[in-house]
Amino acid sequence: MIFAQLRDFLRHDLKNVLGMEHGGNYTAALLVAVGAEALSLLQDQDPDQAFIGLLTPYGIDEHMAKDIIDALRHGLAHTFDTRFIQVGSKYVELIVSWGEQEHLGLRAEPPGLYLNVRTMWADLQKALAEVEAGLTADQRWASQVPRDWAKRWVHQARPQARPGWEQRFDP
Repeated sequence: MIFAQLRDFLRHDLKNVLGMEHGGNYTAALLVAVGAEALSLLQDQDPDQAFIGLLTPYGIDEHMAKDIIDALRHGLAHTFDTRFIQVGSKYVELIVSWGEQEHLGLRAEPPGLYLNVRTMWADLQKALAEVEAGLTADQRWASQVPRDWAKRWVHQARPQARPGWEQRFDP
């Protein structure tokens, strides 16, 4: 089952990263972010929906949550650092905390928003448990593959690369 694989991979990988004495906060935050995105896609939802659900209980509205998601996920995935969120003339830094800072707590100067990676993982585990409970309750839903799932797994080769791919796999 696709869900069980996602849940198990996240549990295994985050257990190992969070088990380190120090460091790994960016790796753990990226795993939570992409894990939440995968959970959304498995439910045929907007890719940000599960992560939004992790932030709104803390008083973050949906629009702010999307800003946080974009700055966190894209920053960590592409430059292995968080991006700043520009709000007017201010730049709000996302600070991924290993566990000491309160989740979504504020730093006044320079402006910063703390993301406690251990809280994020605990919240994602709750979301996974809720989905798992729904799967257990409705086996028909549990056995189906989400709409367009296969498209999410396919990267179309560039036209210029096709001859190389064909030579490698169709000698």
